[in-house]
Amino acid sequence: SAVCESPHVRDTVWLATLGGGLFKLDLKTDKHIQYTRSEKSTSLGSEYLVSIFESRNAPGILWIGTMDSGLNRFDCRSGESTHYRHDPKNPHSIASGPVSGIIESPASPGVLWLGLAGGGLNRLETKTGRCRRISLPIVKHDLSADTPALDLGPNSEAAEIDPIVNCLFVSESAPGFLWVGTNRGLIIVDIQK
Repeated sequence: SAVCESPHVRDTVWLATLGGGLFKLDLKTDKHIQYTRSEKSTSLGSEYLVSIFESRNAPGILWIGTMDSGLNRFDCRSGESTHYRHDPKNPHSIASGPVSGIIESPASPGVLWLGLAGGGLNRLETKTGRCRRISLPIVKHDLSADTPALDLGPNSEAAEIDPIVNCLFVSESAPGFLWVGTNRGLIIVDIQK
C-alpha cells in the first residue's frame, strides 16, 4: 500500500491498496471514493497497487504502480486509466515486475523514473510513453565518504544487473541526482547525463 497527498487539491489524500484498488479520501468531509478494476478498458489495470505519485507538472494525473499489471496513468477528473505494461516484443515498454517506486525530478521535466522489483530502473517519457530500461551496477555507497554519483553516460563501464528497486528519492537541493534504494545497497544516479 502507498499514500499520496495531493499537491494540487487541498485536503485530498490518495490511498493505493494491495487488493482493494484506489481510494480518494476527502479529509474535510471524511468521505471516500473507491476505484477498482472492471471490464472497462479504461479502469485500473489491477487492484493490487504498490506505489502512487501525483505529478507537480500535471495536476490531476496520478501514476500508480501495480503488483501485477505494470503502470497506470490515472486521470482524477474522468476516473479513467491508461495502462503501460511490459511487452517482451517492445524494447521501449516498461520492464516486467511490480512497479515499487515512481518519482520525477525538476532536472528532467516530462520524465518519470520507475523502480521495479526485478526490473531495475526505468526512465519513462510521459508524452510519448517510451521507456528506457537502465541497468544498474553493483555499487554500495559509503554515505560518510565523498563518493561520486554513478555515471550512466555512454562510456560507462559499469557491470549490468537488474536489482530489486525498493525506493526512489530526489532531493530538492540536488535535483540532478536520483537516489535508488535496492536489495544490493544504495545507488546514486546522475540523471543529467
